[in-house]
Amino acid sequence: MTLDILRSWEAELKIKLASALNARSYASDEDDYGLSSIMINNWNLECDDYLREYGYTGGEINNFGKYYNTHGAVYAIYDTENMTQPEITKIIDLHVKNYTL
Repeated sequence: MTLDILRSWEAELKIKLASALNARSYASDEDDYGLSSIMINNWNLECDDYLREYGYTGGEINNFGKYYNTHGAVYAIYDTENMTQPEITKIIDLHVKNYTL
């Protein structure tokens, strides 16, 4: 499912997502990379391999999600070679803490 959605994207968006993962090791459904929570929840190794065709150079990508009473759920994918789950948790916690409408 996620792979089918990725395949339907314009090349520029795929390159933008791959570049973001290379630069900061994560992307979330609250960034402007086009990811939805459903895509993130269904991320798999085929998606990793497909993004490599658009410049992704990192390791295996894992998914993460957390629900916040004051914000709702936030989902992210992250490069496991450069980031751990506790690290992505801190990043998302900080994002929610600093979020303003």
